[in-house]
Amino acid sequence: MDFIPPRRETPPHKLKLGDHVIPPQDIHRFLGLIFDSKLNWKQQAARAVSKGTKWVALFRRLTRVTTGMQMRLMRRLYMTVALPKMLYGSGVWINPL
Repeated sequence: MDFIPPRRETPPHKLKLGDHVIPPQDIHRFLGLIFDSKLNWKQQAARAVSKGTKWVALFRRLTRVTTGMQMRLMRRLYMTVALPKMLYGSGVWINPL
């Protein structure tokens, strides 16, 4: 993957290991973050929204009116598990959006 300014067009570089040629990719996942060649972070933001949607569904199951968890415990669970999972690496990808 090449990170180049949008105004410059360069042919993609191919990586060769022995007899094998590894073609360039437009999207790459590294340390849980999704990088693309234009560094626009749209896939990463979509993934964070997807994770958030899943967590909301799980929290709805836990917060039933009659048999659910206490609000204090739900808030603690949300702050310690859900937020860090959704916002992992956000210092890098949230500002360019």
